[in-house]
Amino acid sequence: MTVLALTPTRLVYSHTDEHPAEDPDTRPRAETSTEAIRFAKISSVALSRVVPDPAAYVPGLTIPSEVMLTIGWNVLSHLELEPAHCGDESCEADHGYLGTITADDFSLRVSRAADGEDAVRQLLGFARELSDATAVSGS
Repeated sequence: MTVLALTPTRLVYSHTDEHPAEDPDTRPRAETSTEAIRFAKISSVALSRVVPDPAAYVPGLTIPSEVMLTIGWNVLSHLELEPAHCGDESCEADHGYLGTITADDFSLRVSRAADGEDAVRQLLGFARELSDATAVSGS
C-alpha cells in the first residue's frame, strides 16, 4: 500500500509491503517506510497521460485511460548501461559503456480499467496540487 499526502511544507510518502511467513513456524510480517520531503527538495513532478483516441480528446472533459506520476527528489537514481559501439560492425575494440542516470525516487501508475475513473481524477488533482506547491517553494 502506498500513501501520498501533502502538508503545508512537505510531501509525505509512506509505503507498506507485506511479506509472507518464511517457514511454518513464523508469522507474516509487514514493512513500512515513511519519508517526509520538503517541497524545496523536490526537483521534478512529471505526469504522463494515456489518451486512447487523441482525435476525440477534449481538454478538461476527456479522462485519460491511465496516468503515471513520477516525483524526483534526488535520493534514488536508476542507472542504465549499454556497451558503446563505434559503428564499424567488424570492430572488436572495447569502446566502454554509455549510460543514462534517471531520477527514480517515486512513480505511481493509475488506470481507469484497474483503479477506476475516480482514482485517475484524484491522481490528476494530486499532481496539480503538488506541482503548484513545489513551484511556490522553489521561487
